[in-house]
Amino acid sequence: MMVDGRPVVIDESRNPGLPNTDYILFVDASNSQLCQSGLSAYATVCQIDTLMDRKNFTREHFGCPTLDGVELESQGAAETASSHFEKRLFLNELMTGSSSFDKIVSPLILSYFQDTGGQSFFPWCNEVNPNKTACLTYANAYGTCGLDKWPMRLPKRYQYFQSIPGVPDDQVAYYGGGDPLVDFCPYWTSDAWIVNVSTTFCNHEENTKFKGQFLFVYFLPGI
Repeated sequence: MMVDGRPVVIDESRNPGLPNTDYILFVDASNSQLCQSGLSAYATVCQIDTLMDRKNFTREHFGCPTLDGVELESQGAAETASSHFEKRLFLNELMTGSSSFDKIVSPLILSYFQDTGGQSFFPWCNEVNPNKTACLTYANAYGTCGLDKWPMRLPKRYQYFQSIPGVPDDQVAYYGGGDPLVDFCPYWTSDAWIVNVSTTFCNHEENTKFKGQFLFVYFLPGI
């Protein structure tokens, strides 16, 4: 059972429930205008997503400070209804219930990832692992963390870390972003060249399947 977005485990039913039935009625409710704190349930569905970043974004986006949350999809099969954002409101957002070539990643989508803890929308990173990839928040691409070890200690104002996973403390001052033009800030960056080779941009025309693909992409035998 979910109450105000938090899972609650019920050990036993404290009320008669529904007579002549073999189940307990579970209610998924949030503290909205219809779901007040003193109300157990009402005869409709709370089809909204009330986590804070998304709620704050939609209030600002629609200019309505009293919105309770993001309306969820009311149509479609079980894997679509109530598990995507309402397409009537958000059209070609990435997480609406149908796909199209013009899908966009908006602040709403970024707030979703921020709320759920799946991925921060900030581009900065502290990974010293050339084989670890992640989707970029600023482009339709994937890439690696551009954190490198320099041959000299970086100037104090460019030393951004007190510690880095897997790096001895006395070596941390040597680590920074690979591009001095961004003041040695490490961020998730794509792999791209001007020459006609594959890149990590998802819509790049050179990114076709071929043997010897080396940009972190692997295919099963026979593909």
